[in-house]
Amino acid sequence: MKHMTRTAALVVTSGLVLGFVTPRAAATVLTFDIFDDAPKTDRFNNAVFIPQSYGDNVSDFSPTGASVEGKYYNYGSAGGFTPNVKVEYRFWQTTDPTNPSPGNNGPPNGLMWDTGYSTLNYVVYNAYGPTWLQEMRLTPDPGYRVTLESFDAAGYLSASGAHTLKILQNANSAVAPFMWSAGPDGTVVFPAVVSNYVVNVSVESGNTLSLLYGRNGNAAVDNIVFSQSLIPEPSSVALLALSGWTLLRWRRRKY
Repeated sequence: MKHMTRTAALVVTSGLVLGFVTPRAAATVLTFDIFDDAPKTDRFNNAVFIPQSYGDNVSDFSPTGASVEGKYYNYGSAGGFTPNVKVEYRFWQTTDPTNPSPGNNGPPNGLMWDTGYSTLNYVVYNAYGPTWLQEMRLTPDPGYRVTLESFDAAGYLSASGAHTLKILQNANSAVAPFMWSAGPDGTVVFPAVVSNYVVNVSVESGNTLSLLYGRNGNAAVDNIVFSQSLIPEPSSVALLALSGWTLLRWRRRKY
């Protein structure tokens, strides 16, 4: 019983310390609610590139005031804002993914469409194919971590096969670390009914996180949930370790 009490106390106290040094993650949902007017009644047109600023440094889920790139944005809430994350919509050529020239890898990409992908509304699909993929790239500010938590996917009007759906770290590097995949490249089926993928993959500042998908416009994603959190300072981590060690010594002496 004494051992159980000592262990429980260590866990509780460590948790309290951790609460001070690791701020709770704040999340944003990319719903692709983009408008041409300030009252937000005139929707963004179909088959037009998503503005590169959509999703950048979100500090308000329904921003008002001046337009950004001539557009007005709304976002979904998943527990907070993400003011320290940048989002890019790019194309990624599978035959030469490390070539940074505009003809092979870079913005713009990502066209918006309103309906037809099961119950999803206002989705993003790949403008190119079949050797180009849609890339959504997340980049955290210095001192922050970004986590891609989940997203929805569906095929257009019916199930659509022979696609790719994966997540890479530093997608432009010669050997991009593999983070997650729904299946081997060129074999993934985007379903006729919406599928929600919970992935929870993260990178820290100095790295990028890329969701890559589609071989044509019959595959789309929506409701992309991503979060940011502070990277604990080394001193904070050391404080946590010291607190746990001190508590353990105190409990041993007491018992």
